[in-house]
Amino acid sequence: MAAPPTVSLPAVRRAGVSPSIAVITMFGWLARRGAKDTFHLDYLLDGLLAPEVDVVAPDAITLPEGKATTTVTLVGDTYFGEWYSAQRAKRGVDDALQRYGYDHSFKGIAPLLEGSDYTIANFEAALAYDNENGLQGRKPFCLTGDPLRSVAALKKAGIDAVALGNNHVMDAGISGLQSTLDTLRDGGIASFGAGLNAHQAEAPLTLMVGGRTFKFYSAYWYRRYMEQDCAFYAQPCRAGAACLSGGLLEQLSQDKSGDEPVTTIVMAHWGQDYRWTLPQQKQLAKRLTQAGADLIVGCGPHMLGEFEQLGDSWVAYSIGNGVFNSNGEYRQRGVPAFGFITRLVIGGDQPQLQLLPIFTNNPETFWQPRPVTDDEFTQVIAVLEQQGVSFADGGARIATLSEGRKAIVLPLTAKFTAVSSNS
Repeated sequence: MAAPPTVSLPAVRRAGVSPSIAVITMFGWLARRGAKDTFHLDYLLDGLLAPEVDVVAPDAITLPEGKATTTVTLVGDTYFGEWYSAQRAKRGVDDALQRYGYDHSFKGIAPLLEGSDYTIANFEAALAYDNENGLQGRKPFCLTGDPLRSVAALKKAGIDAVALGNNHVMDAGISGLQSTLDTLRDGGIASFGAGLNAHQAEAPLTLMVGGRTFKFYSAYWYRRYMEQDCAFYAQPCRAGAACLSGGLLEQLSQDKSGDEPVTTIVMAHWGQDYRWTLPQQKQLAKRLTQAGADLIVGCGPHMLGEFEQLGDSWVAYSIGNGVFNSNGEYRQRGVPAFGFITRLVIGGDQPQLQLLPIFTNNPETFWQPRPVTDDEFTQVIAVLEQQGVSFADGGARIATLSEGRKAIVLPLTAKFTAVSSNS
C-alpha cells in the first residue's frame, strides 16, 4: 500500500527550508487538505510531525482460480465471551463456554460457512492475558479473550481473516493490541483495521480474484470520548484502531485513481447497540461511497440493519452478530434477534451479496446462533419492510439459493466480476 501523499516537517527541514517558512508550508498544506472533522484535523497535524517511514504493503492474497464464482463470506460481531462468562461464573450461572468450550458456538452456523473460498469475521476483543494497562474505568465493557484458544477456535471454524477496526481492539491497551496482532499472525489468521500506527491500521486486506484487486478496509466511526478518554484511534504516530474519519477517504480516492481496476469494500463499525440505523451512519455512508467505496458492510449494533443503494454501491448498515457470547438485549430493547451471514459472490454473470438470516438470541440458543426457520425468515422480511427497506424490481430481492436456503440478494455491478474488456 502506498502511503497517502503527505508533507512532513522533518522532510521540509531536510530540504534546507527555514523553520518559519517550514511552518507556513505546513499550514498551507493543511489548508489544501481540508480537515473533515476534529479528529481528521488532529490526524493531519500528527502526520505533519510524524517521522518519515517506509510503508510496506501487506502481501495480496490470491484466491484459487478455475471456478465460475468465488465466495467471500463476512461474519458479523464475533467474540467467544470470556468476559461475560466470568461474570456469569461469579453468579453461579452456567453457559456454553463453561460447559462445552470454544468450538460450541460456531457449530450452528457452520453449514452457512461451508464452501466459502475466504471467510472474514469482525472480531471484537483484545487477545491478551495481561490487562493491567487496559481501559477499565475509561470505557464500558473492556473485552479480552484467551489468545491461543480463541485463535484455534477461529481457525477450526474456517475464519481466514479478522477485521479489527472496532471499539474493543484496544481494550487491553497497546500491549494488548500487540498481543492480538502477534497471536493472529502466528496462528495463520490475517488481520486488518488496527495497528501500531495509522499506516498499519488503515492498510487493507487485499484479495486477488480473477485478475481483479479487491481491497477490504475495516474502521470504527469517531466517538469523542473514545479519543479524549481512551486515545483509541490510530494516528500516524500512535497505535490504535483505524478511524472512518482518518485517512480512509483519501485511500479510497487513491484506489480509484490508478490504472488497474480496484474494487473497494469497507467494513464499517458504527451505530449504537440494538438500534436501527442513525442519520450519522447515513451521512458517513454517503461520504464513503462518494470517495469510492463500492460496497459497505456494517457491524456494531449487534442486530440486523437496513440496507440501501447509494448510486452503484450497496450499503448494508448492520449484519449483526456472528458468534458474540453476551446475553444480548433484544427483549429489553424490543428489537429483533437476527443477524446475517453475508456472502460476497464474485464473478459469473450475476455477482451479488447474499444475506442469510440467523437467529442470535443466546439465552434461547444456549450461545449457538443458527439459521432461521421459514417463519423467522418471514419475520425478518417484515421488520425490514417496516423500516422502509424495499424489495423492488432491479434492487434487493428474496431468493432461494441452490442449497435450498432462503436469502436476501443484492445485485452487484461489473466491478465484482473478473477483469474483462467491459469491466
